[in-house]
Amino acid sequence: MSPRAGLTTDIVVETAMKIVDEEGIGHLTLLRIAEELGVRSPSLYEHVEGIEGLIRRLRLNGLILMGRQFQRAVMGVSGDDAIRKLADTFRLFAKKHPAVYSLTVESDVADSEEIRAAAGEILDAIYAVLRTYGLSEDKLVHATRYMRSVIHGFVSLEMSGGFGLKVSLDESFDLIKEIVVSNMKSWY
Repeated sequence: MSPRAGLTTDIVVETAMKIVDEEGIGHLTLLRIAEELGVRSPSLYEHVEGIEGLIRRLRLNGLILMGRQFQRAVMGVSGDDAIRKLADTFRLFAKKHPAVYSLTVESDVADSEEIRAAAGEILDAIYAVLRTYGLSEDKLVHATRYMRSVIHGFVSLEMSGGFGLKVSLDESFDLIKEIVVSNMKSWY
């Protein structure tokens, strides 16, 4: 069977990304994507290796997109302002792409080289920001884990509706960013 004219892997993955971000990963099926694209589901196998292959592609695309957004956010910015920009970009990405974001935080020893490289781009952006604080390589790893944990924790609770009080979430997030900045300064 020849592939449908105009149907590409990128189109299939973009359609899947739209579905999971709007409806959740539980609604992702090849049949659902085929319906959205107006094709029969067997046509999709020309572009992805089943649902598992599609989820790997979503993860890879999410990592690449997040890495690019991180790099753009900190371009020409350093130190405290760069941490703030990273945190804001992290939160915005997670809110805009909740299901894809959840795939980016997973790790698997069987990850492809491509996925590891894309995840490495995200770490490189974070490391570049944190290096401006003069941290040793070991402290750099710890500081990265700390920053990611704090921001991921907030974002995950926010996305799941875990903050029920009527106090501004934006204000809370701004305070958390300042705590992260303050803590980075104390790690010298």
